[in-house]
Amino acid sequence: MNFYHGTCQLGLTELKPSLNEGSTINEPLVYLSSDTSLAVFYIWDKPYYFHTYGFDTGGRIVYEEYFENQLKYFYQGKKGAIYTCEGDFENKSETGIKTLFTSKNSVKIQSQEIIEDAYQHILKLEKEQKIKIIRFKDLTEKSKEKNIKQIESLRKSSATSKELLKLIEEKM
Repeated sequence: MNFYHGTCQLGLTELKPSLNEGSTINEPLVYLSSDTSLAVFYIWDKPYYFHTYGFDTGGRIVYEEYFENQLKYFYQGKKGAIYTCEGDFENKSETGIKTLFTSKNSVKIQSQEIIEDAYQHILKLEKEQKIKIIRFKDLTEKSKEKNIKQIESLRKSSATSKELLKLIEEKM
């Protein structure tokens, strides 16, 4: 079975386990997805994670903007790669991401797809209806209230990085 890993790092031949700051999993792992659409959201160059996606009842990614032009802010002009790997990896569905798999060992890369602009790639996936994007201007009041609660929780958490707190203050 094929698995995918998105990153800004180009030219890799293998993926090595690492500890992801802010993850609910506290051990060095290689993170992979069985969904290539999810991998593009990890072409990311910030020192923190702020991934605001979930899944609809059919398993399709639903990305929700918490501030105006959030998708563009994080992904426009970001070059990276989606690496394809083969193997038998451990499913981490307890994280709420059914397509998340991990390996405690290094993983050999079979192939790579260069993504010149992650934002444009995401818009293409939206047009192909592989993902859904809910833009900030289209959020319901209920969604806005839910998002405000999550932001307040991040503000209060000692685990939230200074960089993420700065983003929250500037954009939300």
